[in-house]
Amino acid sequence: MYHDLYQETSRQMKNHAWEEVEIALPDGTLEEKKDWRLYWNRGWSRFHLDRQEEALADMLGALKHTQESKDRATCLTFAGIVGLALGRYEASVNYFMQSLSLEDRAMTRKHLALAYQEQGATEAAERIHQAGLKKYPKDRERLAAYGDFLLDQGRVEEALEIQGQLKGKS
Repeated sequence: MYHDLYQETSRQMKNHAWEEVEIALPDGTLEEKKDWRLYWNRGWSRFHLDRQEEALADMLGALKHTQESKDRATCLTFAGIVGLALGRYEASVNYFMQSLSLEDRAMTRKHLALAYQEQGATEAAERIHQAGLKKYPKDRERLAAYGDFLLDQGRVEEALEIQGQLKGKS
């Protein structure tokens, strides 16, 4: 039954049936199952329903129910993304930094840089992008994120250079 519940809610999410996911995962079910993936599914669904406070609570609930570094990194990254939507930039930076300490992901770095940008700390944002590219210089996702950052900063020539690198890596 549990595996079916996870599979079913994952399918609903792929179909953007956010309300159905929430109905399938009431608090009692989550407390009984104690599986981070169910908390995450409901949290991400609530995020898409513009219920960020509840989404953040679910992401943090997911974090409580996993010990695997990779899974914890996922929970922390998405808690940070929800925090960004709430305008809680310092908390988001904290979640993203914790996530990066567990696993260095392009998505996490991109959102960490965005959190810094939202606070006007563009130099810190650029350092985050550059550090990721130093570790993984051929990562297309990291290059694209840095190119987007450069465009946001009005640095069109540099962004076009990145775009050229991306086209060369096709």
